[in-house]
Amino acid sequence: MRRSCAPNGSRRHRPGGPDAKIPGVERRTFLALCAAALGLAGCTDDEPLPTPSATPTPSPAPTDPDAATRAAVAESEADLVRAYRAAIAAVPALATVLSPWLAHHEEHLDRVSPGATVPADPVASSGSEAGAGPEAGASPGARTSAGAEAEATESAAPGQDPGAVLAALFEAERTARRQRVSACDGAVDPGLARDLCLIAASEAQHAAALRGLAEEAG
Repeated sequence: MRRSCAPNGSRRHRPGGPDAKIPGVERRTFLALCAAALGLAGCTDDEPLPTPSATPTPSPAPTDPDAATRAAVAESEADLVRAYRAAIAAVPALATVLSPWLAHHEEHLDRVSPGATVPADPVASSGSEAGAGPEAGASPGARTSAGAEAEATESAAPGQDPGAVLAALFEAERTARRQRVSACDGAVDPGLARDLCLIAASEAQHAAALRGLAEEAG
C-alpha cells in the first residue's frame, strides 16, 4: 500500500500534533502560562481558609482610685454644714459671722462631690443625723472628724452659750483640717490633691478665727 507524500517528499503534519501551534499564542508561552496556573492552584489549595475575626471584648470602665477618699471627705463636709446650720439656729446672733463659713463648706462639698447638697433639717434632727458619722468604709480620719462635728452640732442646741458653740466648731474645723491634709497626701488624682490642700487651708483659717471668737465670748 502506497503512502501519500507531500510535495518535495516531506511528510504532512497532522493538525493538532505535537508541533502544532495555537493561533495567536506561541507554544512556549502557552506552556509557561499553564505551569504558572498550576503552581498558583497548588499554593491556593494548601492555604487554610480565613477565619472570621473575633468580636472585640469591650474594656471595663476605669475605676476611680480616690472614690473612698472623695466619699469620706464629702461626708465630713456634709457634717460640717449641719454643724454650722445648727450653730446659727442655736445662736442667731452668730449668723453674720458663721454664714460665710457655712457657704465655704457647701462649696467644699460640691468640689469633692459635684451636685451633692445637704437638705435643710430641723434643729432637733440635725444633731442625730450628724452624730451618725460617715458611711461604712470611711477612713479613720473621717470618723474622727465626724465625731468632732457631731459634738459641735450637739453643743449648738438652743440656749447654749455662744462661747461653747464657737469652741465646738473650732474643734470640728481643726480636726477636719487634719483629715484633709492626710487625704491630700494619699490622693492619686493631682486635681483632687490640690482641692484637698485648698480646703485644708480654708479650714485652718476658720479654726484660727473661731478660736479667737471663742476666747472673746468666754
